[in-house]
Amino acid sequence: MRSEGGLNEDFDGSPQAKEGTSTQDEKRGGRRSIDDVSKTSLEAARRVTARVTNRLLDLLRSSIPIELIETLSLLDDRSDFGKSMIPLHHDAVAIIFVDKVGSTRLSEEMKSQHSSVEDGSREFVKHMQAYFSGVDQIAKQCRVEKIRTIGDGYLATVGVFEDYHRDKASRRTNRDSTSRVADALDFGKRVILQYGSQVRVGVHFGSCESCIIGQTSAQFDLFGSDVNFCARLEAACKPGCLHASSQVMDVLQQSGDAAALDDPAWVQESLTSEYKGFDGAIRTTLLSPREPS
Repeated sequence: MRSEGGLNEDFDGSPQAKEGTSTQDEKRGGRRSIDDVSKTSLEAARRVTARVTNRLLDLLRSSIPIELIETLSLLDDRSDFGKSMIPLHHDAVAIIFVDKVGSTRLSEEMKSQHSSVEDGSREFVKHMQAYFSGVDQIAKQCRVEKIRTIGDGYLATVGVFEDYHRDKASRRTNRDSTSRVADALDFGKRVILQYGSQVRVGVHFGSCESCIIGQTSAQFDLFGSDVNFCARLEAACKPGCLHASSQVMDVLQQSGDAAALDDPAWVQESLTSEYKGFDGAIRTTLLSPREPS
């Protein structure tokens, strides 16, 4: 018979005892692995959060003036949001409305051409996404500031962000009135040359207010009679044409910019019409691409 010590030695060395020790080691190793995974996941989450935060800040900087971003960062109580957002005033701003002509009819046609309404709707949304992306590219080339889309409409400016949104590192100076008008017209003309009778464009020069409006789905927008008048210009414009206010043409006239005033590639037609909400007959100019001879 083995001694008690022998029995203890035999028991300590048994497969069951070794298995128990191994299991304990695995548990300790498992905890270390979990800790390592947790640290790795946390670092990955931090990197993702930083990228998302930077992306959101980039979107904000490209979408609203920096002063409004600073106001937002100082708000503690969401209930004070509406009272705290003080509108910004902007003078000498070029305002642009672009309308996609016949989009309602196009939507219905696409629905009828597909086996289901949902497929047709998706196709229409893809079409509008491509269209707005194309207009965005032209806006970028002309340094035009997109404000927002309104259904199938596109509201943009030259000067709203520039007043408050200067990049000191780039050493770019604010454009004067002539440059703002010229860039707005260049943008409108490029959009028409790209999309032809699918679009009509209104361009006006004046002042406006900008602000973030609402608490739920808050939105940056422009306000003022000059914004409303530009919308009237676009609505009264023929497809494939640009409708400019007298203020736009006066800025070019005063600057002596003959190239912008007498662009041989565009036909000018003087108009005098009345517009809802505005007194008396108002002089405007309709610009259309000259037909090749």
